[in-house]
Amino acid sequence: MHLSKEEKVIINTGSSNSRKEIINYLNELEDQRIKGILITSVNARNCGNLSYILNQYDVDQLYLPKHNTELCKVPKDFQKSNLLLK
Repeated sequence: MHLSKEEKVIINTGSSNSRKEIINYLNELEDQRIKGILITSVNARNCGNLSYILNQYDVDQLYLPKHNTELCKVPKDFQKSNLLLK
């Protein structure tokens, strides 16, 4: 989802089975900085690529419900100040 030419937000990252498709899409973007990622529901369908994207791309903010960390893994080096749990 493009907020503007410079700002992009991802709503759910898809399952790990869709990794190739989402990575191809992100790699085609001129500016690979991501304004934010919104996870609407904590399950494998919605956050299967979350950890990969956080490790590979510059992401400003992450919005997700409080959850069991095994379902939606957030890399430890991702700043807690960027992680908003609701």
